[in-house]
Amino acid sequence: MNEKKNLAIILGATGNMAFALANVLIGIKKHSPNISADFIVFENNITESDKKLLNSIFSIKFIDYKFPLSVENFDKGSLKRFTLLSFSRYECFKMLDEYKHVLWLDIDILIMNDITAILNYAETGLALYRDGGKVGANFTIPIESYDMQKNYYNAGVMLLDDKFPEYKKITDWCYQKTVELAPYLTFADQGIINIMIQEFNLNVNILDLRFNSYPSFRKTLKDPVIFHSFCPEKFWNFWNFKEWNENNKKWIKMGGYPYTGKRVNIVERFFTERNLPNPLTRPRPFFKHLLEKQ
Repeated sequence: MNEKKNLAIILGATGNMAFALANVLIGIKKHSPNISADFIVFENNITESDKKLLNSIFSIKFIDYKFPLSVENFDKGSLKRFTLLSFSRYECFKMLDEYKHVLWLDIDILIMNDITAILNYAETGLALYRDGGKVGANFTIPIESYDMQKNYYNAGVMLLDDKFPEYKKITDWCYQKTVELAPYLTFADQGIINIMIQEFNLNVNILDLRFNSYPSFRKTLKDPVIFHSFCPEKFWNFWNFKEWNENNKKWIKMGGYPYTGKRVNIVERFFTERNLPNPLTRPRPFFKHLLEKQ
């Protein structure tokens, strides 16, 4: 049996998000220049020209991702913010056949410091940051047999170690459970990861906030390593971070395409999420609504 390699860093990206993938890679190159890892990207529709540019940052193995089961049961409405590529992180478990450590990184993150210290959290086989929200927030209904009131783990930064139990079995379980619960998922794979922890009674080593922190903590968090913009407000459409902007300029200078979508209108989002008319654009319906509430 061949000896396992030490570390794989796994990411996932669609072609229109190559700029975000590049930003993560540039950040790792900048802050962890001596990192020894294989980079693997599960992708859909990344162009050959973008792959060439990305390979100039690190040597990358690109894998065209296909969700392995039928998706007829999927409620498309629940996937407006996500693609099927979100579920490619389940492939990380199988990677433990070849690697001692596997690190999954979402691409809506910003690398601020050397990431290698995260490997110190590999004691139990699984390390995640524990959020303050409840597991039930990941589903539209309570899921029977699972505790919906436990605080959930954020799946955007996930470290695996080959001490992780039954990882081959768990890969299949995650896919099957995703199909079963697809109509009720609100945060795609994250709900499945959280009930997986309960199903298999896994011992999770909790990552320090420095490795998976929301951008609003930037003024108070000491020595942040990873900021994670896990809400609709991303580094490219809302947050103004000098570090992300500098990385993005490097990507564009290399010949990569920038983000071309809209910026988040935080006021519009506030009223839309509450199914309220925006008083700035629809004042009459808004005041009518207020009167009806009296």
